Amino acid sequence: MASKPALLPKLSNSIGLKRTSTIGLTLPLQKGSNGYFTQSYDSITQIKSNLLNFFKTRPSERRFNPEFGTRLYNYLFEQNIDGFDTILQNVIREDIQTWFPNVFVNNIFLDVPNTQKVEDVNNYIVRISIDFTFNNQTSSFSFNTTNNI
Repeated sequence: MASKPALLPKLSNSIGLKRTSTIGLTLPLQKGSNGYFTQSYDSITQIKSNLLNFFKTRPSERRFNPEFGTRLYNYLFEQNIDGFDTILQNVIREDIQTWFPNVFVNNIFLDVPNTQKVEDVNNYIVRISIDFTFNNQTSSFSFNTTNNI
């Protein structure tokens, strides 16, 4: 009796196979060509959308899962202290490790525009870029955070 072929994990796109079924919705939500919303067909695209959703969510915002969300906003836009970048990088790494254990963070880059450092402005923006590996595929993901979300 022949053995059954091994099933691929749901978020897998090994050997570059073209998926014909969708994995999920991409973020930001926008009109798609094959339905109401743009959909992802590969694991890296879906991980990026999942990370965007996670980093735009604060703990207690999600109904029935109040612990879901990043602790990043507890630290952003507070007084400048020595080692602030390191604190933020550690929070990001810990949050990803907790909620996305299959995603390995390679590097985290934080960028605060120079005008915010020297001028007294009310709106602050921090650009965060994360290089990560998932299923032996490396990719990067970037997003902006503001103090008025």
